[in-house]
Amino acid sequence: MKGFRPAGLALCLTLSATLCACSPPPVPPETIPQTSGVDALLIGISVVDENVVWLSGVGGTYGRTTDGGTTWHTGVVPGADTLQFRDVHGVDDRTAYLLSIGTGESSRIYKTTDAGETWVLQFVNREPAGFLDCMDFWDADNGIAFSDAVNGQFYLITTADGGKNWRRIPPANLPPALPNEGSFAASGTCVQTIGERTAVVGT
Repeated sequence: MKGFRPAGLALCLTLSATLCACSPPPVPPETIPQTSGVDALLIGISVVDENVVWLSGVGGTYGRTTDGGTTWHTGVVPGADTLQFRDVHGVDDRTAYLLSIGTGESSRIYKTTDAGETWVLQFVNREPAGFLDCMDFWDADNGIAFSDAVNGQFYLITTADGGKNWRRIPPANLPPALPNEGSFAASGTCVQTIGERTAVVGT
């Protein structure tokens, strides 16, 4: 062991010195200011690819670009101008989901399949103490949304048909929640889907 540890240490030092000598210095990312065209506070973002990006914000606002941000198309979901869309999930250049936050029926999920020309209200939270925080999708049809705990029980809903139906996961299938346990309701960062079946929730 006495002969092995110095050799291992020397190897690490040699590799580090080689990497430092050969690797170029990191290049800072290029930032390009863009104008959304709206005064509303924008909160959520979903990047589909290098050209298609969806945005969400207060006042029922949404935004979309299909040319990498050169131009932005924005609007307000009809009947939702009092809602705060804290999360957005873009599927493609025409399809996206929006999630609004708030206690009770203020927590909703909308969907468009025609680039925002029309929006379908897919889910309204009927639990008075419920408060949707975020959502994510494994694919275009399978998704999950998370709410702050209700009566000591986690409140998660899932869809397997593109949002036509959202069903609550039975609380008995979930661990009990701590008192007042919930998540950070901004930018859709509190739940992340992984692979085909796994989701991670940060509370």
